[in-house]
Amino acid sequence: MRRFVLCLVVAAFSALVPGSASAAQPVMTNYTQDYASPITDVCAAAIGFSTHLVITETDYFDANGAPTRQYIHTVERDTFTGPARSLITDPYTYGVWFRLDASGNIVSGSAAGVTVRIHLPDGSLFLSAGLIILHPNEPVFIFGPDFGRSGNLGAFCSALGA
Repeated sequence: MRRFVLCLVVAAFSALVPGSASAAQPVMTNYTQDYASPITDVCAAAIGFSTHLVITETDYFDANGAPTRQYIHTVERDTFTGPARSLITDPYTYGVWFRLDASGNIVSGSAAGVTVRIHLPDGSLFLSAGLIILHPNEPVFIFGPDFGRSGNLGAFCSALGA
């Protein structure tokens, strides 16, 4: 009798514990991307910018298959070209998170990690890293995070002759 009551109590409490939410399996995609554009709003003179990205994208879906969020892990290497010289960054890593609506449109996002890591000709290191809150219509390249450490832009521009 005692065993029966114990089983009944366990069954009753099990019914109160919520089940795990059902979701579709995430989809991972690996790809590379190259991009180039002038940057006109960082130094006194425009500088050239090109980048090579190695990307792992993970897309998440709810139980009905609607997109819910996206995570992008990136290893990036950039080349900056100014009037005096070109500088190439060390490879650096960051992650980007997007929350999506049911149609797959971005609702909000943030990025965390290194935004630039480059050795300057004077031996110093230009390093910016931290958290970036992503906003619509932002520039493509962000030198400094919203929260974290920003490198010395004066030294960076001087090294490029810009």
